Amino acid sequence: MIKLGAIIGAVPSLQKLAEKELPITAAYKLSKLLKYIQPELDTFNETKEKLAKKYGVFDEFTNTYEIMPEHMATANNEITALLNIEVKSPDMIQIPLDGDLRLSANDIGSLEPFIEFKAEGGDDC
Repeated sequence: MIKLGAIIGAVPSLQKLAEKELPITAAYKLSKLLKYIQPELDTFNETKEKLAKKYGVFDEFTNTYEIMPEHMATANNEITALLNIEVKSPDMIQIPLDGDLRLSANDIGSLEPFIEFKAEGGDDC
């Protein structure tokens, strides 16, 4: 199991990794991973929007909902509870490290629940 917050936090890094040239099997598995987590992302965004409508007012200038100050703590508690929901973990993907793959330490940290990076020659990093 994995917390929904870990999935949400990994999305930018997963998108960055998806733009990289990867071995065909790793690219295929990454594509499947992205499709696997998409329903969780959709449900999270729908629920977050419902909370914004419940606790906020619509701002026509920004086209977004602004949470009212008197509801901020409650809304934050509900978002935190949402992010702490545990969902089924996707299968781990192995991706070989080579000189062409460039990711930040933050990217690698957020990808750890999904990606196992392998040094060339099969040794763990």
